[in-house]
This record gives sequence, structure tokens and C-alpha cells, in this order.
Amino acid sequence: MVLPPGRSAAHVPDIDAHNDPELAAAAGEVAAWVEYLLHPHTHDGPRVYRDRMPDHPDGRDAEMPRRMPNLDEQSHRYDTVSVLEDFAADPTAFIRSAQAVSGVTDAAIDAAYAKLTQACFILPDLDSAGGQRGSATNPPGVHLSYPELHPARFDWAQMRKSWVAPESNYAHEFEGDFIAFQVYTENCLFVVAEHLVKYRAIFRKAAEDITALMKALTEIFARTSPYSGGLTFDLRSVIITTIVGIATTLISGGATVAKVFGVALTELLGEATKTAQDSEKKLLLENHLHLRDVAYQYLDGVGRIEQEAAEAVRNLYNELRITLDRLREDRKYSDKPLSDVTRATVPHIRDYH
Repeated sequence: MVLPPGRSAAHVPDIDAHNDPELAAAAGEVAAWVEYLLHPHTHDGPRVYRDRMPDHPDGRDAEMPRRMPNLDEQSHRYDTVSVLEDFAADPTAFIRSAQAVSGVTDAAIDAAYAKLTQACFILPDLDSAGGQRGSATNPPGVHLSYPELHPARFDWAQMRKSWVAPESNYAHEFEGDFIAFQVYTENCLFVVAEHLVKYRAIFRKAAEDITALMKALTEIFARTSPYSGGLTFDLRSVIITTIVGIATTLISGGATVAKVFGVALTELLGEATKTAQDSEKKLLLENHLHLRDVAYQYLDGVGRIEQEAAEAVRNLYNELRITLDRLREDRKYSDKPLSDVTRATVPHIRDYH
């Protein structure tokens, strides 16, 4: 923790310390430093001595890393002002991007994800010995991310073996349409669950990057000196918008249950890291001559991360809408052979005759 001399971390509202502990801690440090630097009369640290009678009209401010007694004694000539004077009217600008990417409650998403992945026909049944019954199958020409695995189709076919009547054909047609409709429906739910994982990943990655820049900012605030080279931070990270396009699956090969939310999230972020070489962003934070210039560079960096996260969420929404519309369209069926009339409601046996 890098804090100003004699100061504690400030409380920053609207950042969930439970879900984003590192982000909350870094934001508290930044807020403490901003408050410290805005009031140079309360400490002996960085300040600007502004000449009231500069030799040149474009005379530069003299930024000092600490209090200078000889200049303090010349109060008739020098005004002491904050190195962050430009931000005095809006000091919350330094933590606003952090607030924007916090507040996503893992417990709420986890609960919703668990319900969405409680499927039936796309998960295999287990016999008493624990072995898998049935095998993956989909109607001809249908390509789904999560295929039919439950053995109900085979069980129903066995039940009709000795049933010789027109109703057997009706039942067969009904069963096929009903199962296909349900498999599409369950795929819809799994697609929503996939997008929940990506949604959380977007905010998690944005929080990580903003945290890194906040830590770099406080490090520069703590170690800056106009007489040294200072520090330069070069943050390389995944472009957040690429998370939307990363392929993900919630059921591993041979598994009988969907992955838990935390595992799915970790795997997605890991996959994003693998693709970083082709989609890497670079965020610099340098030790400029004036701390206000460091602050401007920092605000530009966190602002871009926030905008990138917002764009990713918009793209995620559009991708989800398009995918669900396609799945809903594909699950339409005709309960009358050779009929051009299709239905989009749940198949019912009474309509097959």
C-alpha cells in the first residue's frame, strides 16, 4: 500500500470491496493521494510555487517535490498552489472509472447462472452404476452447441415397439418435435449463461486494468521528483472488446454437469490471455515534469478502459440477441406432415393426428 505521509486510505463509495477488493483498495489510495495533493498547506510534500512577477509572460510554474522554506519566506512573490490544481473542482474524476466497472455482484450472477444451466435433454442420464446412457444426437441438419444427450428419445422408442397403430406414428412425430423444441430451448438458456460469464469477465478485466493504472499513479505520486527519471509504467493487456468473441463452452467433453460459474469465468479469462498477443493494448503512465500531466495521462487511460468496457457490453447484448433470435427461429416445427404451417409454441400431442 502506497499512501501519503500520515494519511489513511479514503473510503470510496460505490466500489464493492467484497467483489473487487484490489480495485477498492487501489481506489482508496488514489483518493487519499488526491486529497493530500490538493491541499499543499497541510503537508510538506509536492507543491507548485507560482511566481506573481514572472520574468517572461509564459513563465512556467515551479513544481517542487517538497516544501521549500526559502520560497515560503517570499510569500509576497510566490503563491503556493496544488500540483493538481486543474482538478480541484472535480477530484472524484480520479475514481469515477473505477466506480463505473464495480458493483457487479458475483453471488447474484452465480445464482442466475446455476439456474440457467440446470438442463435436462442436453445432459446425460446416469444408470445405477454411474455410467452414461445414450449418446449425443441432433436432428439431421441441426448444429447446436449443446446437443441432445438424454436417453428419453431411445426410451420412448422402446415403449412403442409393440404398438402398431396410426397413433404410434403420431406419437413418434410428437416426441421428435417436442425433444427438438426443448433442446433448442435449453441451448437458449445455456447461451444466456455463456453471456453472463462474458459479462462478468468484461467487468473483471476492466477492474484489473484500472487497478493496475491506479497503483501506478500512486507509485508515481509517492516517488516522483523533477530531478530524476522517475518511473514509467507500460501496461499491456487484453483488449476488453475481444472477450465477446472468444468461444466458450459450459460443458466439458464427457462431463455430466455444467461447469460452475467460477470455473467457467477462470477458463474464459485464461483463453482471453492466450489471445492477447494478437489483441493487446498498451497503456502508458510516465513520470512527467509536472504531476498534473501524469494525472491527465492517467485519466485518459482509465477513461479508455471504461469506454472499452461499455462498448464490449453493447456488443455482448447484440450478439446475445442475434444468437437467441436464430435459435428461436430454428426451433419452429410443423405438426402436420408436408404442411407449410409452422408453430413456435411448445408441441402438444393433441395437435398430432
